[in-house]
Amino acid sequence: MQTHILKKPSSYSFEKVGIKELGTRGNIMNTFPNTKQIVGSKACGPFCLLNIYAHLQIPLPLGTILKDLNMMETDTSYLPQLARHCNARKLDTVILSSNPHIISPTWKQKTKKEVINNLKEWVTYNNDGWLKACLFLLFYLQEGGNIKIVDLSTDIIDRYLDQGYTLLSCLEESWLWEKRKVEGRTEYDDIKGHTRGHIVVIYGKERDNYLISDPYPTRIEGRERLYKVSKQKLLIATLVWNQEILAVKKRAP
Repeated sequence: MQTHILKKPSSYSFEKVGIKELGTRGNIMNTFPNTKQIVGSKACGPFCLLNIYAHLQIPLPLGTILKDLNMMETDTSYLPQLARHCNARKLDTVILSSNPHIISPTWKQKTKKEVINNLKEWVTYNNDGWLKACLFLLFYLQEGGNIKIVDLSTDIIDRYLDQGYTLLSCLEESWLWEKRKVEGRTEYDDIKGHTRGHIVVIYGKERDNYLISDPYPTRIEGRERLYKVSKQKLLIATLVWNQEILAVKKRAP
C-alpha cells in the first residue's frame, strides 16, 4: 500500500489556466478555459459549466450558475441538471445515454414525447438513489432538451466532437486519475481512498486521446488542469459510473 499526501499551495484556489501559463505546444491543448474548484468542493459540474461558457464567450459568473442550480459548492450536481442550465441559455444540447438507471433500453426507438410519458410513470416507481437524476432528465426533456439512447462508444464521442460539440462526462474519478482519493483532501491512498463521481469537460481529441479540462486541483502529474487521456480509459471511466455524456454547442444562427 502506498499513501501520497500532496499539499496545496494557499494561492491554488480558483486559478484559471491560460496560454502563457501552459506554454506554447503547437496544438489545442492550451486553448480551453480551466477555472478550478477548491479542494473538498463537490462543484465540479458548475465549474465545468463555467469553463464551457467561457469557451463559448457567454459571460456568466460562478455565483450566478450556483444560484440558478439552487446549490452550494458542497452539493452534488447531476448531468441532466447541468443540461437544463445549458438549455436555458438557448444552447444546442443533447444527452447521450446508456444509463439503465433512468432510461430503459427498450425506449431507444420511441419519440421524445413517448420517453417523457414513460419517465413520468417511471418516477412514480423509482424511489432509489437515481430519483433526482430521473426528475432532472424529465424536466430537461419537457423544457425542450434532447436525448439519444445509444450504446456509448468512442466512435459516438468522436462523432459529436467532429460536429463541434463540447462534451461533459460524469465519470469515476479514480479510473480517470489512476489513484483513489481520500475524501475531502488532495491525498491518495489505494486502501483508504474511495471511488467517487466527477465531472470533466472533453473539448477535443488528438490521435487516440481525448483532451480534458478538469476543474479539480488533483496535484497529479499528467492529470491536472488540461491534459490528455486515452479514449478507452475515458470511455471506461464513464461507463462504470454514470453512462451518460452531455453534448453542448451554440445553435446555428
